[in-house]
Parts: sequence; structure tokens; C-alpha cells
Amino acid sequence: MLGKQRAQLGRVRRRLDGLEVDPGVVFAGLGDPLLRLDTLLEAAEGIRDVVPGVALRVSTNGLVPAAAAQEVAVALHTAGIDEVTVALNAADPASYAAQMLTPPAYAPPYFESASDAIGETGGAGFSEACAFVVALSESGVPVTATCVAKPGVDTAACRTLAFALGATAFKERSWHE
Repeated sequence: MLGKQRAQLGRVRRRLDGLEVDPGVVFAGLGDPLLRLDTLLEAAEGIRDVVPGVALRVSTNGLVPAAAAQEVAVALHTAGIDEVTVALNAADPASYAAQMLTPPAYAPPYFESASDAIGETGGAGFSEACAFVVALSESGVPVTATCVAKPGVDTAACRTLAFALGATAFKERSWHE
């Protein structure tokens, strides 16, 4: 059944009533959804029970400890997650640290401080994000890597890296200061 659902990923999906396109469910938002992996997996199962065949996607920074990357990827695949989007945002460790692990120069909304916007990464960084893309790919989960076209970011190098790691798609996101 899972293979059939994955084959439908590229097709337009209709709601159960057949009227409108159903974009499915994306686990994303304020705080990385993988920080609550058990809850995500339980929710995916519950959603699929109510709406069989619904598209399920996860949007993450991919900061999964290298030792757990394969286990997390397999769990997502087993849960029927159709696609994972990983915010790669750089093609080398130094650029990654500057883009993803350095607090912004402004006070971000919803956070008490700029450093709170980064959150607890458990020491994970560029190599862990790359390893997670590889683990997802090897587990059969399609990966879309993204990169924000912020001034000074080499989006072409990020695209090249993403595909070398096994990503199936790449999206360049616009930068809004």
C-alpha cells in the first residue's frame, strides 16, 4: 500500500468529497517537528486512519544526531511520510553555521531573544543535516532540499550538494530582510 501512495505523490490529489485539491498535511512550524518525533508518527497514523492516501510531508532543519539519522529516516518511511523538506541553506560547514546556527541580528517574533530562535541543536550542524538527507534518500523517502537566497549564499553550490546527497528536488527560497 505504501508504494502505491508514494506513486501517487506526483499526481493531483482530490479531497474525499472529490471537489478540491487536497494538499495534504505538512508537519512544520515554530519549532522543528522532529523534536517531537513520537507525536509526529502517532499523528501520521491517526491522520491516515481518517483520510487514507492523504499526502503527509515534514519540513525540518534536519538536525538529527548522526547516530540516529537512519533510525529516524526509517521511522518516517514506515509511517508513510511522502516527502521530507530539509532546510540545507549552505554548501559548507562555515556557511551553514553562519546561516543556520548564528542568532539573527534582529529580534525575531515569538522568541524572547535572537539566540532562542536557534533553539537547542544538541551540537548538530552541517554534517548532521547532510547525513540526514542521505539517510532519508537511502530509506526511500523523497527529499526536497531548500536554500534561502540570502546575499552571500551560494545557492548553486547548495543545489549541487543537495543532489549529490540524494535529494530528489531542490527549491531556492527568496530572501526578505
